[in-house]
Amino acid sequence: MHQIQLDVPRTFPSCPWVQSEPGQASLGRVLLAFSHHNPTVGYCQGMNYVAALLLVALGHDEEAAFWVLASLIDDDRGILYQDMYSKDLSGCHVEMRSLKELVGLKLPRLAAHLEELHCDMSIVATDWFLCLFCTSLPAETAIRVWDALLHEGTKVLFRVGLALLKMNEPLLLVADNPGDLLRVARNAAADEFDRDELMHVAFDGLGSLPMEKIKRFRDTNQRKVDKEMAAREMRANLRAAVKEGYVLTEAEAELLKSEAEDDSEEGSEDSGSRGGSSWKRLGTVLGERTKATLDAGKQKIKQLR
Repeated sequence: MHQIQLDVPRTFPSCPWVQSEPGQASLGRVLLAFSHHNPTVGYCQGMNYVAALLLVALGHDEEAAFWVLASLIDDDRGILYQDMYSKDLSGCHVEMRSLKELVGLKLPRLAAHLEELHCDMSIVATDWFLCLFCTSLPAETAIRVWDALLHEGTKVLFRVGLALLKMNEPLLLVADNPGDLLRVARNAAADEFDRDELMHVAFDGLGSLPMEKIKRFRDTNQRKVDKEMAAREMRANLRAAVKEGYVLTEAEAELLKSEAEDDSEEGSEDSGSRGGSSWKRLGTVLGERTKATLDAGKQKIKQLR
């Protein structure tokens, strides 16, 4: 509720109705209603822009805006990929990695340039997918994208993202650092008033983009993201568990951190095999009292999983 109250006044500051008292109240009610409707997702920044544009497009009809928002986000039934608006944004991470792979297939020169600049796709495209282009494209163009999204599904987001990159590839290839590249991408999207041209490139200028290929990329990247998130949670739980029973010195804490990271890289989904050796090395180095605490922490992690 608090975050909604903070974000509503920041939403589309140049839109008179959204910034009006009735508009702010209406947007707040839709977001609050959705957070109660789907407490697993609750509220995530980015949803405020989507809900606001829905209200504008649907003639300020709160119930209609709520149900379209729900149809986009609701768990496995939603149009968007799962966990797009989860607390860790894991679904968004999956989509960014999948888009990166598609750029490698469709725009190999640009993909190589991004790699050379160490510019991650999430820097360029996170807002595109979280806000469904409504903070990046002019409103009329974004609504055209939404028409296709609601009719054909999330493949449209990939097609439009690829189209924006392809149409502006010459300018993007000139950028010699991530900041300049991001500026070029943002300016190009903001100036894309020719929605007919954008959709023509998206649907006729990119070649085949079967949903099955996107699904394969998603499945692979979902496993990678799940593993990374589990490793991150494991390290956090480890540190918390050890802190409860034993106060480590700075040197010991650094060793724990490095060993836990080794476990996350070496371990498989069944963490009882190779990862166990790192726990034994920790026990040898830090002593039996610490080892007992670490074993208790490991058990806590198993229970949490």
